[in-house]
Amino acid sequence: MSHRTELTSQDKGKILAYMENFNPAQIARKIGRDPTTIRRIIDRYKKTGKTENLPRSGRPPALNNNEKNALINKVTQDRHEPLHEVINTLDLNCSLTTAKRALHSVGIYSHVAAKKPFISEKHALARISCSHDK
Repeated sequence: MSHRTELTSQDKGKILAYMENFNPAQIARKIGRDPTTIRRIIDRYKKTGKTENLPRSGRPPALNNNEKNALINKVTQDRHEPLHEVINTLDLNCSLTTAKRALHSVGIYSHVAAKKPFISEKHALARISCSHDK
């Protein structure tokens, strides 16, 4: 596991402010970072005029946060609707497996509901009166 951390925009601003009066080694001592890091930030600023990091490489997630939240809300509201129908209803562009993983990440799993016997009003009243008699 890496112990590296990205510089915050405040740190980068401090580096650029110190750049006028101090050399990279002195700036590194003031901020508590490696001088090579300071030099790289200064060089990037001189070349591009920006200090922001480039976006990371890799495939973006199939579901963004809004889509994931919509999926979670829909599944918790209508628990008996099959997941593939929920995906179609929300018009999500993801596979069934991706949707399941999104739900598993928040603790929602696919469990079959327990069978419960039908109790009519007459039976319910009889059960209540029986329990009060004791």
